[in-house]
Amino acid sequence: MGERAETPGIGTFTPPVGAQDVGGASYAPAPARTRDVIDTVLGFARTLRHAGVTASPGRVEAMLVAVGSLDVLEPSAVYWAGRLTLCGSPDDLDRYDTAFAAYFAGEVPRARRPSE
Repeated sequence: MGERAETPGIGTFTPPVGAQDVGGASYAPAPARTRDVIDTVLGFARTLRHAGVTASPGRVEAMLVAVGSLDVLEPSAVYWAGRLTLCGSPDDLDRYDTAFAAYFAGEVPRARRPSE
């Protein structure tokens, strides 16, 4: 690793630190922060599904795209990105709010009692 190699028709390149050779191609693994964001969004989507919000794969992908353009350390930005991408109906909004508070603030969600 780190030594220059000749690539036919392209010239030379220096593999990045931490690169691995897979099938003759060198690549750098995704930064840990990127992986953490993906894991966090997927975990939150599972929490939403448990709370009754559909959070389809397409909607989860839309949230990943949205948070890729945001400061993920800004809770308000993440909140609105998720609310706008993961909720499919007005019925999802209260469930989203409860799940967001529980997942990102460490609150224990309370089971809702059926309306009488």
